[in-house]
Amino acid sequence: MSIKWLCLGMLLGGLGCAGDKTDSANDTGEQKDTGDTDTDDTDTDDTDTDDTDTDTDDTDTDTDTGDTDTGDTDTGTCEMDADGDGYSIQDGDCDDDDASIHPGAEEVWYDGVDQNCDQASDFDQDGDGVDSIDYGGEDCDDTDPSITGEATWYRDSDGDGAGDFAWAMEACSQPGGYVADYTDCDDDDATIFPGSAADQDSDGFDVTCDCDDQDSSINPAATDSYGDVIDQDCDGTPAVDCSAATFISGAVNWPTDDGMCDPSTPYRLNGDLLIDTTASDLSGAYCLCAVKGDIVMSGNTAVTDFQGLGNVSKVDGYLYLYGNGALVNFKGLGALETLKYLYVDANAALVDFSGLESLNTIRKDFKLEDSWSLKSFKGLESLETIDGSFDLWNN
Repeated sequence: MSIKWLCLGMLLGGLGCAGDKTDSANDTGEQKDTGDTDTDDTDTDDTDTDDTDTDTDDTDTDTDTGDTDTGDTDTGTCEMDADGDGYSIQDGDCDDDDASIHPGAEEVWYDGVDQNCDQASDFDQDGDGVDSIDYGGEDCDDTDPSITGEATWYRDSDGDGAGDFAWAMEACSQPGGYVADYTDCDDDDATIFPGSAADQDSDGFDVTCDCDDQDSSINPAATDSYGDVIDQDCDGTPAVDCSAATFISGAVNWPTDDGMCDPSTPYRLNGDLLIDTTASDLSGAYCLCAVKGDIVMSGNTAVTDFQGLGNVSKVDGYLYLYGNGALVNFKGLGALETLKYLYVDANAALVDFSGLESLNTIRKDFKLEDSWSLKSFKGLESLETIDGSFDLWNN
């Protein structure tokens, strides 16, 4: 007979499982004989300590353990199956009051109940260790263990099927205007995309996008190395270690001061950067890490973007741009996170703000005037704070 049915029979017979483990309390007289203790044999009248009978043999404090009936102890476990599902708590039933819950039961996902008692998450159906995105996790497809999170998508502004590596977002499904490809180096021109020309170094970027298509370590997806004066990621600016930058005082006039850059000594300018009307580009300004004054460009007709200023992360004064006939966008200012004023006026060729993807704070005013060619605010998606006014005039 199994222990289960034995215990059940004892219960029906009025005997509890626990009561049969040992003899009843009435048998305790057989286990310990406390009546034989003779304390009279100790002579307390004799104050002579020499005559004190310290023979403990005369004191009868023996415990009679020989009469203990250990044969009556039931060391078996009383396994109860309260809900009748064939499993007791000892068998792993995690809820013995519910017959639908037991080891091997069919799991009902996402109801918060562990029907099969496996102690696994009820919100991870595919068992990949990541809960479903619909229930507080990050798994976009909880039926496929190979998918554990959101996919990365890249903006395709020109609709040529290739996206811009600098513009990425995470999503479970493909957002409108975004693609999985990230190899478009000119996302404003639908005629330029991977495959529109030969990829001579087989790095995934053809000559239309790759600034050195003879070297596979140089392409828009590469990472710049400090101090080697090589633009590995093709953003127009070699990387320098701005954490080691020193301050220099006074204004820098560009291109008059072109050639002052030493990649081993990056600097923070304690003054203004003045871009002259004669400047054709800013490629030699890559050692500049921050400007405590203003960046001013007015009346220039050759500079199309800011490639060369890619290490500038902060401008404490104005970014002042007025009457520049060739300026198309802000590409090259990808590290700029904060500035005090943004003043953009009468820049006839300006199309958008692409290049300012890292800009999140304007601590004073943003003024945009007479920018007739402006198509969108592309590039300002990360801008969260304008502490002053935002003025739009005649655009």
